[in-house]
Amino acid sequence: MERIPYEDAETAEGVLKQLCRSLQLLASPAQAQIRHFPVPWIVLPDEMADDLGHWAGCVSTYWELSQEQKTRLTELDGFLSEMSGSDNAAFWTDEALFTDSRWEEVRHLAQAALVSFGWPLEVPPPARLLPNGSVIEGD
Repeated sequence: MERIPYEDAETAEGVLKQLCRSLQLLASPAQAQIRHFPVPWIVLPDEMADDLGHWAGCVSTYWELSQEQKTRLTELDGFLSEMSGSDNAAFWTDEALFTDSRWEEVRHLAQAALVSFGWPLEVPPPARLLPNGSVIEGD
């Protein structure tokens, strides 16, 4: 993977860091996923899928990915997209993270994507709640 020449290397690195965290969270066990966000108003499955879609979409602006990396991200994003719609509403609940076997497939696909980037299969630091009510990713 090579960085596309761009005047803001810090932003490029930040996008890669956020994509890594997104994949790590999706690859994590259900209990770690639940503990990641400290607030009850976040619908965690939706948040994780939205984060992946956002960062996977941003990464190609700053980085030239290998075909393997592109394939792994596309497979994972595609699988999550297939689960959208009212027919799959039960998939998008916190309980489903523990009970729905399709979330094991999500974890498997996220792990494969992490491997394609050479990133560690570890649980990312939890997000933090700021006094103003904002939630930020942990460091």
